[in-house]
This record gives sequence, structure tokens and C-alpha cells, in this order.
Amino acid sequence: MVIVEQTIQTTVLNTVKGTQNGAPSDSDTAAESTTDSGLLVRSGKPSVKRVEEKLPDDIVADGLTYASIDDTRQYRLVNDRYEVRVVTWKQLVSRWILARRWNLSTRLGGLGNVFGSFLRPEQAVKYRFDALQTVFSEGGKVPKPVHKTADCRLGLLVIERMGDTSSLRQQSLSRFNYEELYATLALFHDAGAVHGTLKTEMVLRQSTGQSFIGPPMGITGTNLTVGKAFDVATVIVETTPALGAWAVADLIADRYERDVLESIPPVIEALRNEFAHVDTWVIEQTRQAVESGL
Repeated sequence: MVIVEQTIQTTVLNTVKGTQNGAPSDSDTAAESTTDSGLLVRSGKPSVKRVEEKLPDDIVADGLTYASIDDTRQYRLVNDRYEVRVVTWKQLVSRWILARRWNLSTRLGGLGNVFGSFLRPEQAVKYRFDALQTVFSEGGKVPKPVHKTADCRLGLLVIERMGDTSSLRQQSLSRFNYEELYATLALFHDAGAVHGTLKTEMVLRQSTGQSFIGPPMGITGTNLTVGKAFDVATVIVETTPALGAWAVADLIADRYERDVLESIPPVIEALRNEFAHVDTWVIEQTRQAVESGL
């Protein structure tokens, strides 16, 4: 198994470096980025024309323009009604490399693998669309999914545009509806989905006061229990300053099985370096509060 895994990783790395013949390539890419592994990967930003050719006329009737790259480093095209999230093969490969380097399995002492990124745009887009559709239909606070299309090199996820929004990091923490936030997160998990990127940048608040969770990254968990704990740990540490550690622990206590709750403290411990912007005492109080509620 180890040999197979190493072979897969070597193949992907060689493909990204351009040493493997027949790797997908985009002739109209325009941007590059460097991964933590030092590899330069073209991010695969397609032309507006190429995107519009793949979408129904009613979506592109008003034209599309590139918006600024959001805090999750995803390319987005927008018009007055819709937002189009761009997923490329090269982005997914780059994310796979980072996931391999950042995976928590070794830090958690064998507790489990957290996630592995999809390598095909059609898989990633289907995962994101289906998760959003399920959560939206259950009343969760997520953008409404409208359309999806993908092939082996380019995937497009269309959602209704939410208008002017600001992220949890940009707003006063006290202005968010945390009950709705945790209820929506639980709906993702009930649907068997791991969000995978629930930092404060992905929690959005409209000017009307509604709070939303942005689309998931399109990842698949090899251990759903730890994947859920990963999502919850990220959110509770970020929201403890506004609510208090024990109030946060109460919000999750009745929403998750005991095995998920037991996985949260070690995940928090493993993620300490990722919470550099959060005071150490906040992290410790959150971890202790969850443990006390077990």
C-alpha cells in the first residue's frame, strides 16, 4: 500500500513538473502560483470566452467578468445574478500536493486521514454542487446552486450571487448568527460532506444581516469522523472569542456523535500552528471545554 501511494504521488509530482507526456494543459492559462513544495503550477485561469461557451445562454446573457480572487484563492466570474467558480485540473493537482504535505494523519498519532483532494474537475464540481444542493434544500445558509458543468480539464460551478458580503474575519464577531452557522455546518456533515476550508474567510455575512457558509472545496474524506472534527475544530476556535469556550461547546454537543466530539480536542492540538492569529489561551480553553463536555 505504501509503495502504491508513493507511486501515485511521484506520478502527480512529475505531471505538475511537466515531465509526464500527455498531461492535460490549458492553452489560455494566464497565472502561476508556487506550492509549499516549491513547484510552480499554472493555476489554469481560462479566458472569459472559454467559460461563457460552456454555460447556458441565460447565465451568460449579461456577460461575465472576473472578480478579484477571493480569500480561498479561487477564480470567480460574476454578473449581476450569478457567480461562477472555476475549477481546473492544475488547481486540483496543486491542492493535492499541499494536502499530502499538510495532512493531519501523522500529527494525530494514527487517529485518521482527514481528506484527499479530487484530481478531476468533474468529480470536484459534482461534490460541491451536490453538497450545496442538499444543504440548501434542507434550509441551510449556503448560496443557491444553479448549474454545473465539467470535463477532464475545466469545471464550472454556478451559484446565485449573494451581493455585497463581508467575511467573519472582516466583521465584528458579535454580528453573526452562530446558531445558523453551526446548524448549516451540521447539514453538510449529515449529507456525508466535509467542507474542508472553514476558516473565517468562508463564513460570509450579507448587508441584510444573513450569514452564509461559502461552497466547500470539493474534497473527499477517507475518515468522515475526523473530517467532521476538522471542520468543527476550525470553526469553534475562531468563534470562541465572541461566544466563550463553553457556549461554543454547548452548540456542538447535541449535534455530533461522541466519536466526532472525542476527535475534536486532538485536532485542535494538531492545528495549533494554523491558528497563529488566535491567542493561545483561546485555543486551550476551547479544547478543555470540549473535553469537559464529553
